[in-house]
Amino acid sequence: MTGHPPRTGRDGARARVASLGPYVMLALLPFGVFSWVMKGAILTDAQDGQLFNYPIRIIAGNMLAEGHLPLWNPYSFGGSPFFAALQAGQLYPVNWLFAVVPPVVAMNLVTILSYSLAATGTYALAREIGCNVFGAVIAALAFAFGGSMICRPQHTNILNSAAWMPVVLYWLVRFRHCPSWGVLAAGAVSIAIQFFAGHGQIWLYTLLVVLIYTASTAFGRQTQTAPGRYFFSVLLMVGLGIALAAVQLLPAMELVRQSTRATVDFGKVIHHSLPVEQLSMFLFPYLF
Repeated sequence: MTGHPPRTGRDGARARVASLGPYVMLALLPFGVFSWVMKGAILTDAQDGQLFNYPIRIIAGNMLAEGHLPLWNPYSFGGSPFFAALQAGQLYPVNWLFAVVPPVVAMNLVTILSYSLAATGTYALAREIGCNVFGAVIAALAFAFGGSMICRPQHTNILNSAAWMPVVLYWLVRFRHCPSWGVLAAGAVSIAIQFFAGHGQIWLYTLLVVLIYTASTAFGRQTQTAPGRYFFSVLLMVGLGIALAAVQLLPAMELVRQSTRATVDFGKVIHHSLPVEQLSMFLFPYLF
């Protein structure tokens, strides 16, 4: 007889516990990195963080604590739509901490938990695509503590949304390898929660990556369903996620049409673009 002998129940349990070790380490690591905030500091800056993202979450948390949905903000101008504005992430479960714990503690936990989610989600994704434990840990650290994440504590909704990108991609890759209704549903819920985190652009970028990945892997050897069925299933996952998010997506779309940004043309968008010669700094950062 060839092969390894089957593991006993105790050995299997030990193996499962050992496999959870990297997840626990990566989840707790941000609490060590940002341990200084546990002494009463706040993990955000004095600009967008404390002037905008922090107070709107306090307002939403107070409204939730009083037992009603934060639909209207009476403190902005003469009053303004609140639920449709997205940035406060009123339906993002982690933000509900503002209803039950002091605001500084809630803000720090919301921020730190985003790094924990980014790290553990990236680790799970890397393992699912075939990386070994060491490689997956490096990937997790590179994403969670890379420049695009570590410079975002003041942009709470961007940070929260970006942390869900590897989670959404994990369920997509998982569905490719092991298609099931449960995995499809988990992917749809993750898509909806990422939208509730409060930054529509990151959400759209994620959906774009989902579609690109699906198109590029439909005919791969590891895809366990026929290409047509695979495409349809992923579209169903995305469609269900959008449907779940529609409760806030539809009001947001209506409000955006009344925003000054709705009149911004392409020339305004590229007004602050860097000159072409700046591309050389990808290879020579100190060229200029």
